[in-house]
Parts: sequence; structure tokens; C-alpha cells
Amino acid sequence: MTIAAGYVCTNGLVLCADTKMTSTVRSSGQKAWYRHDGDSSIALVGAGSAILIRLIRNRLFERISPDTNLRDAETLIEQTLRSVYEDHIDKDLEKNLDVAILVGMRHKRECKLFEHDRTAVADVDSFASIGSGGGIADYLSVALFERSTVLATSSFASYVLQQCKRFAPNCGGESHIVLIPRDGVTELSTQSRIDYSEKAVADAFATVRHALKTQSLEATMTEAIISSEHSA
Repeated sequence: MTIAAGYVCTNGLVLCADTKMTSTVRSSGQKAWYRHDGDSSIALVGAGSAILIRLIRNRLFERISPDTNLRDAETLIEQTLRSVYEDHIDKDLEKNLDVAILVGMRHKRECKLFEHDRTAVADVDSFASIGSGGGIADYLSVALFERSTVLATSSFASYVLQQCKRFAPNCGGESHIVLIPRDGVTELSTQSRIDYSEKAVADAFATVRHALKTQSLEATMTEAIISSEHSA
């Protein structure tokens, strides 16, 4: 199932995914796509069956045009998922097929992130994660995520993917992060930006850990001094 996640930002959306494949003979592959058309953008990330993810991507990118508003896009996502479940997943008697997607949309400066439970689709208020690394991503996001800019959130997303690839089973490969600003061009984050973000966040947490250790040491020394003074 691997890992994919999406975040609602103050000025747009961020979607991200690793490239680990668990349901094909290939060990890695793309699971994050986007299309930018003037003042409209669509991005999709997925987990589960690689073939079904690409099938859903193809259908949505065909059906959703630059003129499609967000309400109609939500309906098209639901219709597409319904057909995929009816034609493929529900007919899989061995229950080997499963898929989960997140879709980010921008239309005329309005942005929405969509998630689903089977064929039911709804927009996301803050963040969502899917795949086997979803538990770790949710834990980190609940504890640390605060709504910020697209650029700042992309750094946080790179950290989340890094930790999922480090600790979650079936997560790995490269980190792909799609930035959808309300104003500007939708783009895939460069590897150099991802590398820099991972190091910056890791350094920040190292500083916090050092501060906590120092604080704990100072508290222990204070207790020892007070104890010795009482014993004297």
C-alpha cells in the first residue's frame, strides 16, 4: 500500500507520495501526477494497486477539464470510483485488489483536497494520508502540522515521507511532492529542494532533542544539589 498524503495550506495544496510499488513486478514507480492548465490544476496521488491508480488517473484527467468547477469535479471523482469498484474491485473474488487516492484541485483560485471511502467522496479540512504508512503520517501530522504556506508545507511533507520510508513497511523509493499554489504554477518539487527540506527539518528536531536533554540534565543536577543540601 505504501504512503501518500495531502495537506490543505493557507495558499493552496500539497500532495505527496513515495515511489515504492508493492502490487506489481516493478519495485518502484510514479504515484503522483499533476496537470496545470492556466488557472486550473489537478493532482492525484495514490496507494494500492498500481494499475488501478493509473486507471483512475487516466479517467479523471480525461473527464476533468480546465473548465470543470470543484463541485462538478467531486461528482466526476465519485462516478469514476464507482465504476472502478463495480467493474474491478468488487468482482475480485480473491480480494487482492484495493486502491486509495487523494485528489487536489484548483479552479479560479479556489482549492480543494478530496479523499474517499470506497465510492463516497468528501473534501478534506486539514490533511489526509493513505497506505501502509498512513498511521505514521497521521501521527506526525496530528502532532506537528499547522496550516502554513505551500512552500513551508512541502518541507513538512518531505519530512513525513522520510519518516514513513524509514519506519513503515512497504514504503520507500523517492519522494514526489506536488505543489499547488492558489496563485502560480503547479509543479513537482525538485529533488534538491526535498533534500534540503529533509536536512533542515532533521536539524530542527535535533536541536529540540538537544534542548530537551540539556533541560533534563539541568533538572537532574538541580535535584542532586537540593538533595545534598538537605542531607548536610
